[in-house]
Amino acid sequence: MENCWQRERDEMGLTLVTCKDKLAPYLPALRQSKILAVDTETTGLDPHIDRIRLVQLATKDLPVFVIDCFSFLPEGLGMLKDMLEGSNVKIFQNAKFDLQFFIALDIHPSPVFDTMLAGQLLRTSGGPHRANLAALAKHYLDEDVAKDEQTSDWRGDLNHAQLSYAARDAEVLPRLREIMVGKLLENGLSEITRIEFACVHAIAQMEFAGIYLDTERWKQLIVQTEKQRDEALDTLYTFSGKPMIQMSLLDDGVVMNPNFESNQYILHLSIVSAQ
Repeated sequence: MENCWQRERDEMGLTLVTCKDKLAPYLPALRQSKILAVDTETTGLDPHIDRIRLVQLATKDLPVFVIDCFSFLPEGLGMLKDMLEGSNVKIFQNAKFDLQFFIALDIHPSPVFDTMLAGQLLRTSGGPHRANLAALAKHYLDEDVAKDEQTSDWRGDLNHAQLSYAARDAEVLPRLREIMVGKLLENGLSEITRIEFACVHAIAQMEFAGIYLDTERWKQLIVQTEKQRDEALDTLYTFSGKPMIQMSLLDDGVVMNPNFESNQYILHLSIVSAQ
């Protein structure tokens, strides 16, 4: 078993980090990298009561760093904060989830590229209809990303399968982003992508800490936004005709939902309406 793990680790180029000294020699290269893939494994789904167990970092020409936060923190907190708050682009898959766990540590990674959000934007441009990492990697890279260890127990001693799984999730992100950037530009989605990514931090912060809300004003904005939606649909139906039943515009049975599905877009529209 040990020899098998050693061979797998060498192929992945994985470096397990349990203390600051092991990561320190790589800090200059990590800070200077233009992009840095970031992933986490956590002991649960609630950032208020659960903890980050692993932070995985991947960038070009370096091994995948798998940081065991149970031993790396709290001593290495400043080093982790320094790496994640630099000017390079941080690639996440479903950034909103990871960001809430980093917020709990007072770490605020920025700027962000979220492959899940990019995948959702590319759905109508030939992308897969599911935007999880396995579906995106299969569609854009023709690679299989196993998710068997996703729900395993991350609280105790970690085995080679868990570490390899964690490293793989980070390693695939830079290559996935490279292809997705081209697709977003090709389909004229760069501006909406910028808006979506810019809203991720606000959404994560609101979900983590909650917000003060003027409920009466919010109700007014809901009415105003629904009115804009209905007017937009009426305009659309002058060209397409109003369907008697909800029809699919796609050829695989996926049903079109005319309601707004993007939380980031609702937030953006509400802010614009309030100005």
